[in-house]
Amino acid sequence: MIEDNLVFYVPQWRMPRFFSRCQTLYFSIRLNWPGVVADFRSQMNWPHLIIRQATIHRNAWGCVLRSDVYIESQSGVVNQEIVRSACRRIIKKSFKQAKSSTSLLNLLRYLPLGFAEVHLFRKDYRHRRLANFGLAEDLIATVRLQRIHRIESPYILGSTIENHGRYRIAWNKAWLEETTANDEMRPVPPDAWGQTK
Repeated sequence: MIEDNLVFYVPQWRMPRFFSRCQTLYFSIRLNWPGVVADFRSQMNWPHLIIRQATIHRNAWGCVLRSDVYIESQSGVVNQEIVRSACRRIIKKSFKQAKSSTSLLNLLRYLPLGFAEVHLFRKDYRHRRLANFGLAEDLIATVRLQRIHRIESPYILGSTIENHGRYRIAWNKAWLEETTANDEMRPVPPDAWGQTK
């Protein structure tokens, strides 16, 4: 059919209203889903994670993961408790991104995780800067998951090692000292009787 110098097709039958409503519902959910997820993370106080680099290679029966991750909390301040609660998400998200960058025909994509070491940063840097970052205070810690016990990898020099479930956290000394100093300088709120604790 031609109308106003435009050609368009007029179907002989109309799509059932049920399918039309399903399509509208699908696009509505797809449009609003990122906002729903963001609100849920805010209510759960989950930190925002950005995977700057994630690579995997094979060792024995599993994958070895190396990753650099930028972490940002809802309050703007990252503390030890936030890192402890996010260990599982940090490893899982890094491993997922590393596998997505490999070919579907690559065996690495289907092997389980055998060893993971993730460098955690409180400031977002480019990949070239992270390659030789050193032990500055913006490096929070390394989070390690070890299932292949024969792999030996050194921890951060002078770090404080902490076992948190199946994860091992090596806290960077420079970041830990700065965080402790900031906590000591923060004023103590008064209690119900108007006295400082």
